[in-house]
Amino acid sequence: MNAKVAIVTRTRNRPVMLERALGSIVGQTLQDFILVIVNDSAEREPVDELVRTVGGDIADRVIVVHNESPQGRWGAMDAAIAAADSDYFILHDDDDTWHPRFLEETVRHLDTHPEDSAVAVRTELIFEEVADGSISEVSRQILASGLNTVSFLEILKQNYIPPIALLIRRSVFAAVGAFDRSLPVLADWDFTLRLVSRYTVGFIDGEPLAYWHHRETSTGDEGNSIVADAINHQRYNLRIRDRYLRESITAGYELGPLLLTGELFRQLDTKATDARGEQSRVIHLANEAHTEHIEVVHASLLSELDKARRDVESLTESVSLMAAELSELHAHMTAAPLHRRLIEGIGNRFRIRSRRLGD
Repeated sequence: MNAKVAIVTRTRNRPVMLERALGSIVGQTLQDFILVIVNDSAEREPVDELVRTVGGDIADRVIVVHNESPQGRWGAMDAAIAAADSDYFILHDDDDTWHPRFLEETVRHLDTHPEDSAVAVRTELIFEEVADGSISEVSRQILASGLNTVSFLEILKQNYIPPIALLIRRSVFAAVGAFDRSLPVLADWDFTLRLVSRYTVGFIDGEPLAYWHHRETSTGDEGNSIVADAINHQRYNLRIRDRYLRESITAGYELGPLLLTGELFRQLDTKATDARGEQSRVIHLANEAHTEHIEVVHASLLSELDKARRDVESLTESVSLMAAELSELHAHMTAAPLHRRLIEGIGNRFRIRSRRLGD
């Protein structure tokens, strides 16, 4: 079976995620592809049922391989790539997804840029959680937002091009070499290192076309290796660097020193990122303290104003009572004109003061 693109998906006991991945593939605007699903020693029926239901429209272009025993992620991938005849191929993990135009845009790029061995796209990280058989999104962020090209220097530091974002020419695969099955993790980074050390890789910037899903709280089959197996990622990161460094010493191969330099830069970047994070935290705490101080002062002023208002009201009430008493006294002294005029004058003065205080 021949097609423009061979899509290789390895799955193992993750039917909810496989269903979503199949929906992502079926929904592509470019349909000239073969899909090879490798079920790595897990139940067959859930996979076959999803191909019949979700993948019904592309069922004639789907090859399902059921491994009797686990072949490992990279062993399964190599076998699937060899089984499909195509101009380009890509690894679509069963827990990741694409924008509907992913294949259309990447295939157009490689068709019109023969100098590029592969092409990567802007990728968005999607953080999610799995509970009771359903997936809920937590947050999103752009991966390597400050980069708009595939740089050998940056790849030496760390892999910011996940498999879901990289369409590769089949013609360069044999020259680069297969995925290293001895690596339980980071075989994709090792492959990308060999790829970019020999060939140019294009990049499609702009709107994210690939979505790399992470589940920071999931373990086992539902987890991501980069999260669930973080210790191995750290260990094999250094092992890969050490291996190339030893090869460079014995055979004059230059990738080792570059990887060493890349690791030093990566560590500096990590420390700089941590420092910026600590700076942001301190500024945030300072702003919070400043805001709390303003709120305390404001509350104190409001309290003082309220007290002053109550005092004015009390004094106004007292003056009003005194004016009433003077009026009553005035009524009893109407027989004495001089006294009456005197009391009227005093009463008027109290009433004037009372109005002023009330204002």
